[in-house]
Amino acid sequence: MNSLPNDWYVTLVNPKNGEPGENMTIGRFTELFLNNNKIWTENNDGPSSNLYAGIARKLDAIEISENEDLNSYIKEGCYRCPLVDVVNTLTNCPTKAAFALIVHRTTASGYTQRLEVFNPNHYQIFYRTFYNGIWGEWREISFAATVSKTSNALTETVVEEVPVSADTPMTLQEDGQPVPTMRTVERYKYSIQKMAEMILFLREELDELKGGAGKE
Repeated sequence: MNSLPNDWYVTLVNPKNGEPGENMTIGRFTELFLNNNKIWTENNDGPSSNLYAGIARKLDAIEISENEDLNSYIKEGCYRCPLVDVVNTLTNCPTKAAFALIVHRTTASGYTQRLEVFNPNHYQIFYRTFYNGIWGEWREISFAATVSKTSNALTETVVEEVPVSADTPMTLQEDGQPVPTMRTVERYKYSIQKMAEMILFLREELDELKGGAGKE
């Protein structure tokens, strides 16, 4: 469909009294919406782009104040901390850069925090879960370029405890033990130190080859 039909109408409702307001074609409604909002394209995509910061504001993100504790943020919603000076005063924060924070409720007593850093040169996304009154540790989400499917000479093994599911029922197994809510996983993350050592080794090998060729 290359154009929006003008025989479709949208009725705007007054949120204060619930009464119908203006009727307009869906084409006109879309035009008005796009005139006041950013369009997501492949050129401005990304969690650390300026567009993301703009979207955080359009979602009525609540600005985080100085000396706040992120452990206290268990109300669903969007939050932002655009000033590094404020970030440096926060407690239980995994970054020293400006960020946006999204809080989701997963169960009656469970929440998830997702923190996305505003840095166009270094993408970072952190998450953690809250369950039965306890916050888990912050975990950084690994991008495909930083992890390997298998262990090799350039990786280090990272062992983590992750939730099985936010909706795991609190029941018993056949042996009478509680159903596990966490499981152990292994990831193979590329090690900067190991890569540096490999580069140094290859450079030394290359120097030896060059030296041998000169002697001949």
